[in-house]
Amino acid sequence: MAPDKRLHFLAGLFISVITGLLWGHFVGFALGVAAGVGKEIVDRVLNKIAERKHLPPKHDVDIFDAAFTIFGAAVGGMLSSFIIKVITQWPL
Repeated sequence: MAPDKRLHFLAGLFISVITGLLWGHFVGFALGVAAGVGKEIVDRVLNKIAERKHLPPKHDVDIFDAAFTIFGAAVGGMLSSFIIKVITQWPL
């Protein structure tokens, strides 16, 4: 796996787990997806701005970057759901 894709996966995972533990696994997943798609949209806008200034694009826009972030968010959502279930059912 390319280092860039690994970072996207880890970013989605991190966002999803942290927010999933705070506000629930679905919210965590949704925010991870939003981060992945949003980052690619921002990259596209920045490239358009650079193009208008006759500069080379600074960011690659890659659908697979978003896909790896979404995949990380999905894994993070499942992980946060599992952690919450274990914690709430832990015998005290």
